[in-house]
Amino acid sequence: MTESVFQILGADVPKMVGRNAEMQRLVNDLTKRTPSNLSIIGPRFIGKTVIINALAERLKSEESPYKFIIRWHLGHDAPQSDENFIKQLCDILCVELSKAPSGYEDYADYLKEYKFSNLLEVTDLLNADGLFFGSSD
Repeated sequence: MTESVFQILGADVPKMVGRNAEMQRLVNDLTKRTPSNLSIIGPRFIGKTVIINALAERLKSEESPYKFIIRWHLGHDAPQSDENFIKQLCDILCVELSKAPSGYEDYADYLKEYKFSNLLEVTDLLNADGLFFGSSD
């Protein structure tokens, strides 16, 4: 009996095996001039987390139009308005900033005003500092 190369359970998210065509389609859809709004859905243990993590790693390593990458599970608490979207995004970034090197605490405080202009300013400053987010939650 041979052992499967596909890890199902464990503490770490396994590396993606295969799926090169699917990965290229995701990258193309997300990096075109007007990016697509994508959802990755499927049954448990099909590899959604694996492909999301591989996609984040790929977008970090290539020339990317994105300033940060976060995984945001919208299934249970999807924003109901633009204002709510900005608030939730700012809250997520505040959590990520708590993991950043010291000196970024003021950015988190500024984000807690929940204004789009503040969000844009903070992401521009983080980009200028070369700080890249790739959240795991």
